[in-house]
Amino acid sequence: MRSKVANAFWAMRNLTTEEGQALYGDKFISYDEVVLQHACSTTDPRCDQGHFGPQFMTFPRAFLLRVEQSLLSVDSSIEAMPYWDMSKDSSNGEYRGTDNYIFSDGFFGDYFNGADNDYSVTNGLFAYWPVSKWDSAAAAESNLADRSTCIANQWYKGSACSATGEVFMRTNGACSEVVMRNPLSQTEGNGLGGTYELLYEQACARKPRSQLCSHGTR
Repeated sequence: MRSKVANAFWAMRNLTTEEGQALYGDKFISYDEVVLQHACSTTDPRCDQGHFGPQFMTFPRAFLLRVEQSLLSVDSSIEAMPYWDMSKDSSNGEYRGTDNYIFSDGFFGDYFNGADNDYSVTNGLFAYWPVSKWDSAAAAESNLADRSTCIANQWYKGSACSATGEVFMRTNGACSEVVMRNPLSQTEGNGLGGTYELLYEQACARKPRSQLCSHGTR
């Protein structure tokens, strides 16, 4: 099943929405368009359309539903968006140190992949996942502008990396052309914003509410 899910995500990564819909139907949406929809929700000049208000109760659910429908359009045997129980990958989780650990070659790739690679994800199901470049002028003239007021009006203009000034579709402080994971980025303050150690404890859900540990990431 994990390979089916990964293959469907790679189809979303490698095809435009128009190409994917020609192959898989009108529920298909490209990964870049998923990224843009989320970015546009935060850059709408009227206010954040997805967070910090009552809309947060529904926006993530509608957003994930679109992703799930796209995955199922590629391969209906997936049946549903996979659920990740983070607690099993926490410092005391039952998957830690096993082949089922999410940050391993069989899933998301190594957690600590080395500063010499700029912490790029180079193994696992999503190894060398590309980070797209962004061209506001080209986007405004594309089919995407027909589906997005945000793009048509250029409310979102990509994110420039500090080293070269290149503009990417997502925050990319090190100007990497593939997705990075930097576990130390929050304490180092370099702005990469990678994936941090999980602070969940697997037994949290069984504790009284007053004793629940903090559910979040460092």
